[in-house]
Amino acid sequence: MNFFVLATLFSALFITGSYAMVAESPLSLATRTTTPLVPSKRILNMCPTSSPVPEAIDGVQYSSLVKYYMYAYAANSDKCTNQNSNLKTFVNQNRVISSFGRGYIAIDTVGKEYIVAFRGKTTLNVIRDDPYTRFSSFTISGVTMPAGIKVHMGFRDSYFANKIDRFLLDFLTAELAKNRDYSIVTTGHSLGGALASISGVILKEKLKVPIRIYTFGQPRTGNKQYVEWMEKSVGRDNIFRSVSVDDPIPQFPTRKQGYMHHGVEYWTCGDGDSEADTRKCNLPEQPNCSQSITTPDPQIDMGPHLHYFGVPEDIEVCEQRLP
Repeated sequence: MNFFVLATLFSALFITGSYAMVAESPLSLATRTTTPLVPSKRILNMCPTSSPVPEAIDGVQYSSLVKYYMYAYAANSDKCTNQNSNLKTFVNQNRVISSFGRGYIAIDTVGKEYIVAFRGKTTLNVIRDDPYTRFSSFTISGVTMPAGIKVHMGFRDSYFANKIDRFLLDFLTAELAKNRDYSIVTTGHSLGGALASISGVILKEKLKVPIRIYTFGQPRTGNKQYVEWMEKSVGRDNIFRSVSVDDPIPQFPTRKQGYMHHGVEYWTCGDGDSEADTRKCNLPEQPNCSQSITTPDPQIDMGPHLHYFGVPEDIEVCEQRLP
């Protein structure tokens, strides 16, 4: 079955994303991302000053967070699934040519990386209330893994549905054979962040290439054994988990249920949207970072979950191209 038929089948069976070929390098974000795209609704600075004090980040680090958030954001746009679309917001002439079931793949020929972006979900049915919140064993065919690794059943099933895992492995294996010096980035917002986590560690174990994972508003995805194993596999410093203010989604599923976050947290805790308002929290589940925020009922206020780096909720990520 050829790529286009396979991609069409995935799109019909599941939620569609987009596949993109990047023709030019990403725009420089170092200057434009220090100014909020919309006025911040926050009025209080929640950045901790008590020990352990989170680290400040620089403009380069912040620009990378914004860059990969825009890739994740694009996966949620129906316009980006059109073959004649252009991902105009953060790269020039980044043309969408096809799609697969839960997201898209972009090729950055300047940065020499493949970006795998997963579509998210902003309700809590699967994350908190669904019976799928129970743990499920997690294994990868042909990979020796420590005992006791478990992940959220709903997230696992969402990733393996329709053999998306097989599609990504086959496609990226063929691409990396042509571009042996390329790396991979997986990214996603909300549910997409959980899928980026699972995909990232599978691709790392299977393809043995450098991989980074960027997630935004990601719910907890697995247990302690999963966290320890994937941090060792991918490298803890290669996992960037971003949380916006008091976004409630990263608080679920709960630690009492046995779940745990992985990677270094980048918490936007200041009054605005810039590197000055973002802190790097190095400790696992650092108690004076986003874990310090009392989470209300997420069904009441999902605003922070949809507000990352000042990007407007209705921003047009893609535009139609002429045939």
